Amino acid sequence: MSVHHKTATAAKATDDSSATTTSTAVTVSASNTLAKAMNEQQNIQSISSETVSITVGPNPATSLLSVFTNGLQKNKELKISVLSITGKLFKTIQTNTSNQIVKVNVSSLAAGMYLVQIVSGDMLVHKQFFKQ
Repeated sequence: MSVHHKTATAAKATDDSSATTTSTAVTVSASNTLAKAMNEQQNIQSISSETVSITVGPNPATSLLSVFTNGLQKNKELKISVLSITGKLFKTIQTNTSNQIVKVNVSSLAAGMYLVQIVSGDMLVHKQFFKQ
């Protein structure tokens, strides 16, 4: 279960003559899922159910990120996308579920947090990773 939090914040600036101005409020949203990922210092994150397992690593990654899949439906398209945390698409790899390990080159990405989106059949999984 994810808990979502929203907060509004504004900036206030004062110049040398003590005149002040305040910006319009900006709303920031966060979820406990994202906060948990940011606080964890794991080398590999994985998600498992009785039949499907998705793992990404190493985490943090420097040049290659491996996506390990197990238990996906056979002969289905497997689409792996790399997104910013704001949803901007950086790259997509399309393969099939017979590939249980897919290497994704992340060397061109700037340092920061990203999402790997894995789509196969009716399954959609997001995994967070850090790029060094």
